[in-house]
Amino acid sequence: MALLLAKGEDFASWRGVEEFAVAYREAAVKLASRRHPEGIAQLLELIEDLLADVERENRSMNDQLEQVVAGLADATEQGHTRSLLTGFYDSAYGHFNRFRSPAAFFKMSEIVLRALAESCLRLVRQEIDGNLPPLALMAMGPAGRREATRYCRIQLVLVWDGVVSEELMAQLREQLVAWFRVCGISLEETVTPLNPYWCGSLEQWQARFKAASERGGQTELIELLRLADRTILVSEEEVAGRFHHLCKLNLGQRDFIGNLVKRSQLLSNGIGMMGNLRLEKS
Repeated sequence: MALLLAKGEDFASWRGVEEFAVAYREAAVKLASRRHPEGIAQLLELIEDLLADVERENRSMNDQLEQVVAGLADATEQGHTRSLLTGFYDSAYGHFNRFRSPAAFFKMSEIVLRALAESCLRLVRQEIDGNLPPLALMAMGPAGRREATRYCRIQLVLVWDGVVSEELMAQLREQLVAWFRVCGISLEETVTPLNPYWCGSLEQWQARFKAASERGGQTELIELLRLADRTILVSEEEVAGRFHHLCKLNLGQRDFIGNLVKRSQLLSNGIGMMGNLRLEKS
């Protein structure tokens, strides 16, 4: 039944399911008419019941997903947010065990992670006494590739537009990370907004890219290449779009790409330079 949700990227869309159901019925009728014509009616009745059960299960999970997102949007305390997240993952893994669809699982995880990020930022804004600039919060690593699971460590990068006091942004970073953790999200210890290297204004990020390119330090270039896998969790006033433009201009430079190619060549592998399989390392 994995085919039921494997088609298309939109988990909430039933177009793929309906197409599958029609094709499934037609195939069943052809098979039954060739082998057991007298049992077509019973077979079709059984198929309809099975498909109806599958449809109910999937719609139930979709309804629960909508409830979790709505609950996160209205959450006012840490305990409520954590319980919503725990309940979601319990159901999501149950759904995966039933349908075996990675696409559906990862899509649901992405939706919930975005809702959680928006909820945490909303609650932090209520706690901070000061005017925060428009900002963007992005995930990298597995979550940046939209492959987040319950157990992977989330990497976060924070970007904002404008000049603002360091004290205010330090307060935002500390409370935002704290909210993620108490909600039950496992964060990468070094790749978080608590690390000054992974937060800053658009101007600071541009200076960071420029400095890394000029110095050509392998460590710096490797670290910044993490940004190649990123997905937007929260974006205000097109900050994420402007940051994407910065990344596109800088990560595509010769220094960054050349470093990536050099690292790939140094990897131990069984493929020769002409693409052939090497059975023995020379």
